[in-house]
Amino acid sequence: MAPVTIIAEYGSHLLVRRERTAPAVEYAIVERRNGQVVGVDGAERRSFADCEAGIVAAVGDRWMEEEAARRLFREIAEHGDRLARRIW
Repeated sequence: MAPVTIIAEYGSHLLVRRERTAPAVEYAIVERRNGQVVGVDGAERRSFADCEAGIVAAVGDRWMEEEAARRLFREIAEHGDRLARRIW
């Protein structure tokens, strides 16, 4: 399995990178809660163990290019901040 690296965290969300041979690098966002991870970009919110294999399973075939992943990660962070300000 290609190694998965957490490159950024915001709240319960992780921006992760997986290095492969083709394409060379892929990115995704997962959410970590209670020792489990889930993908954030689909209707299915199935949880997996919080480990490399679990992250890969949670993302499935929804890996993306770096720019798209970073944009989505920023949107998630901004949405969370707006929600927190409204609640508090």
